[in-house]
Parts: sequence; C-alpha cells; structure tokens
Amino acid sequence: MSDRIGARLSSTVKIKLMYTPFHHFMDAGALVVDSILLDGICDRYIGESQFSFGAFVLTCSDEDFGKILGLPHTGRKIDLLKASSKGNVNLGRFYKQHLHGKILTRQKIGIMFRDLANSMGNSTVDEEDIVRMYLCLLFSGFLFTNARCTLRRKIISFIEDLDDISSYNWAGAVRDVTFSNIDYCRTRVLERERGGRAASVYMMGCPAALMVWALEHTHVAEPGGRPDGYLPYQRWV
Repeated sequence: MSDRIGARLSSTVKIKLMYTPFHHFMDAGALVVDSILLDGICDRYIGESQFSFGAFVLTCSDEDFGKILGLPHTGRKIDLLKASSKGNVNLGRFYKQHLHGKILTRQKIGIMFRDLANSMGNSTVDEEDIVRMYLCLLFSGFLFTNARCTLRRKIISFIEDLDDISSYNWAGAVRDVTFSNIDYCRTRVLERERGGRAASVYMMGCPAALMVWALEHTHVAEPGGRPDGYLPYQRWV
C-alpha cells in the first residue's frame, strides 16, 4: 500500500484496475499501525466483534470496515478461514501460469508484479494479469496479512474473473480474517500487562482498519493525514 503502485502502471492497466473495488489503494500512502494503540484495542475486546470503551460497548461491523476501506460490505461471502480439502482444484489459469509451485511471500509477489509490469511491451502479457498480481500484492501486504507475510492461496480463485470481482463482500472477508485471532491477541496482551513473558503476537487481516475504526469512534487522537480524504483511513495516513 505504501509503494505508490500507480506510478508503475500503464494507463490501460490503470483503467482496468479502476473497474475493481480496489482502485483507490493504487496511489495511497503508508498507514503505520501503532502497536501500543492496537494492544489497547485488543485489551478492550469482549467478544462477538464488540469492544468496551468505558461506559460504551461498540460493535465493529462489515459495514464499518467497508466504509473505512472503501470496499463492498454486501454481496457473496468469501470464506477464507474454512479449511478446504479440494487443494488447488478451483485455482484457474492465472494461478497455474504465474503462481503455481512458488513461495508466495509479499516480497516474491512484489518482484513478480514488477517483472510483469515491466514486460508490458511483450504481446504475451495479459494486462488483466498485471491487475491480478497487484491485487495479490495488496492482499498479502495490507488487507489479508499474516505473520509469515504470505498470500492466502484460497483467495486467488476470487480474482480470476475480474468482471465478477465486485459481487463479493470484500469488507466482510477482511473483517473476518482480522478478527480470526483477536482472542489470542487479547490473551497475550493481558499476560504482558500482568508482567508475564507473553509471546509476541501478530494480528492477522488488516489491523490498520481496526485501528482507524477505534480512532474514528473514540477520538483519542487527531487525524494527521488528508482532511479531505476520500476514505476514513486516508485521514490517518
């Protein structure tokens, strides 16, 4: 998200990206997550997507994440947490041509994206594959992160058909992954507060979105980004 990707793309690829729900991340600045603030948010988690802030209990919803990130919060569900026994059966041509057999770390994906974008003059390069590779980079580095900094292979099946990509509840998918290990994060934070030697934790998904949600609702700090930001997170970049 911090790489100003737009500068590397041709105008035709940018146009194709504009027809996806993720076009506004193309030239977004970096949003640094405050680990201390995130610990405080985890400390206030009480379950069922709810947080206790003093006398108030606030619920973080798909719609909240949708507004913060500018992503659809309704539509077909994307379940990235349910284990699948089908292997790569649903992974299509893009995966087989560009990603099969490779270790999909964010760094590796960044290199593949750069190489693909620099090969635009080659008639064999599919412009939509550049868009798909950019989405893989965005997913692994910002929206669907994990401690290993790798791409969830299961998500690739949802970007094979770019014409269908807007029909999914992307905000809900990001929120589900973000909340998938928040109970564990809270336990580790409480252990550390009690003086225990808690293991370091890594919140999955998009902790930046959760941080912005808390900042927007509690007003514990003033935005330092763009006051006219198109999306809430841009006010904190």
